[in-house]
Amino acid sequence: APSMTDAAKAIERAAASAPHFVAPLRMLRDGAIGGILFALPDRSRFWPLPAKLPAPPLAIVCDDWDASRGPKAFNQRSLRRLLADAGKVVVVAFAAHPEPYEAAALAVPLLGAPAVLIECLPETQCAWLAVARKYGPPCPLLVTVRDTPLPDHGKFFGDLPPLPQPALH
Repeated sequence: APSMTDAAKAIERAAASAPHFVAPLRMLRDGAIGGILFALPDRSRFWPLPAKLPAPPLAIVCDDWDASRGPKAFNQRSLRRLLADAGKVVVVAFAAHPEPYEAAALAVPLLGAPAVLIECLPETQCAWLAVARKYGPPCPLLVTVRDTPLPDHGKFFGDLPPLPQPALH
């Protein structure tokens, strides 16, 4: 079994190279989550797990490595069962920032159920959100993060009139 020193080293390495994994790794070390499952787009079965864990896991659906293929690239039975068992689903499109990973990991002990974090690219975020809504718990969270500035809102949304100002009495 891994020691606390091994866990500390893994967290230290993650902080340097993958800061979005720090919170889930700390929660794994502390026993708040029972494991971190990585589901890959190869259509192989990934859920349910073959063995019982000490606590529910955080499942990360990896659809953002070389391309985002969407939900159909994953084992459909496993995906539907995982989403049905989940207490929370978070869809992260575009960039790996720590906050959505921490929110998903925190949902596991709070809800006593697995949480699912779906990593995708913007072109498949709508398909992933539709699958999460269809098979998962209510209110999936969609987080789209851009590392570049958004276009000017007038050009992006069209010429929008200014918002009305509330009357002060």
